[in-house]
This record gives sequence, structure tokens and C-alpha cells, in this order.
Amino acid sequence: MEDDLESGDRTYGENITYVAISSDGSIVAKFNPYGPSILIEKVTENDKTTIRFDKNEFFDNSTSIGGILGWSLAISNIIDNENDIGLVAISCITEKNMNSKEIKKVNPIKLYIKLQKQMLLNWPYFTGKQYQLFWTSSQGMTKLFKFSFKNNNDDNNNSIYKYNLGGVIFFLNNSKNLSNSATLVCMNLIKIQKIYIKLNINITAFEEDCYILPENLFKELESVKNAERNWKYLIKSRYQEFLMIDSTSDSKTIQSIELYNINTLQLVNVFHRRREDDDFLISRNNDPGIFTVTTDSRLF
Repeated sequence: MEDDLESGDRTYGENITYVAISSDGSIVAKFNPYGPSILIEKVTENDKTTIRFDKNEFFDNSTSIGGILGWSLAISNIIDNENDIGLVAISCITEKNMNSKEIKKVNPIKLYIKLQKQMLLNWPYFTGKQYQLFWTSSQGMTKLFKFSFKNNNDDNNNSIYKYNLGGVIFFLNNSKNLSNSATLVCMNLIKIQKIYIKLNINITAFEEDCYILPENLFKELESVKNAERNWKYLIKSRYQEFLMIDSTSDSKTIQSIELYNINTLQLVNVFHRRREDDDFLISRNNDPGIFTVTTDSRLF
């Protein structure tokens, strides 16, 4: 790690320690792409564990690591109480995940064939840029690891799943209260991908649902040709299972904030407030502010 940094090697992004907190607030994970491990510890107890991490082994031989923007880290709640098992995920984010100008245009013939295969027959409706980007090949990499506070995590079986897509990642609250299961979400400029994980004798992980971004959010990100800004904008736009989107035009004095549920990508509510010169929910540089939502999604 020190040799890399002293020589100015930033191939794997900046020397930043990423921190993630589980949705119930009980577990914290820390990770640095130039470090040897992922540190996982309980907040209120003196329990901690590590998972070995080697940046040189994160990608397979066929994966290009050019244009790394940064990383995203996510930690689940304990999903197997008997064995004190949880999940941690790491995603490598590239410029192409967050900036549409870096993405090659889709061949319209190939796009049409893909749409036909998906039984999307309304061809004129699906020729917009957002839909074309949705069908482009994925960039980046997301890997999922299993950890336990009871067992040794130094073996080679901790990496249980990989997916060729990079973005902002997080675990959703388990609203169905299903044991031994979790849902991971990966979100970037192109799509929102949900991955369902079930722990059993043979760990199962499969792509559950895939959505395009809400239109107003995509327009905001696509209008700014700055991948790092878009990356941070997506991080700030999320609270638990909710997405906040400012749909207000600059000329209006009433601010409209759309609230979407990431579980279903359905519009939950629209909040309105009067815009004041010194009281913006969205800052002057158009970055989202910090927000929270009540359990009934009626107060914001």
C-alpha cells in the first residue's frame, strides 16, 4: 500500500477510507482500496472481524480497471442470528457508471433486437437516450462477501457473488422479515439493480429487479457531465429505501420534491415548499441536502 501511494499510483482511486453502517445501526464496516482487509465491528459490543481484501484480485482477467472513479461500501444487518452472519458488499465505480458522455452509443439495430426479446413492442417510445443507455454493456464491478463474528473469515470462500456493474450500493431493510436473506441495490446513472441473496447450504444470489432511474433524476444527472458530482449526488439523494428528487424548475418559487420508494420505484409522495433566497432544501450548487422521512412517508 505505501509503495503504491509513494510512487503516485492512483490506479484504484483515491486513498480514502470508506465507512458503511447497517440499516439497524448495529454494525460498522471500514474499507480502503489500498488496504489488506475490510474491518467489520459491532457498535455496542466489543466484537470485530476482518475479511481479507486484495485489490489485484478484485477483478478477473477480462475486466478493464481503467477510469476508476471510486468505491462504494455496504453492510447488512445480521441475517443469521444463530451463527452471527452478515453480508458486506464493495462496488468499484467507473467514469462510465456516472457520466453519459463516456458511454458509447448503442447500435439501433442491436437495441431493437434486445427490445423485441423483452417483448417491448412500442418501438418509438423506447428510442430515448435513457432507454438506450439502459441496454448498454455494464462497467465496473460489485462483489459480495459473507462474514461471521463467530467463525474465521480468513478462508477463500468469503466472496460469494460478483456482478459486472458499478455504482452506489446499499442493503434494503428486510420489510418481509425473512431470515437468512437480504437485498442489495446498485444504483448509477444507467439503472437501479436489485440483487436478492438467500443464505442456505448453497448461497443463492440472483438479479431480482432492474429499473431505469426516475425521469427527473436522470435529467439532473445527465445534464451535468461530471461523473464525480453525479456519484455524490446519488449518495445524497438516498435515505434508507427512499430517493429524493427535486423536480422544481429554476423559475418557480414553489419547490417540488418527489419521493420514490426504491423497493418498488413507485412515487410515494410529492412535497411542496416555498423557496427562499437563504433557505433552499437543494443547495445553490444544486446538490441535495440531508433529509429524513417518517415511517408513513407523509412527513419529510
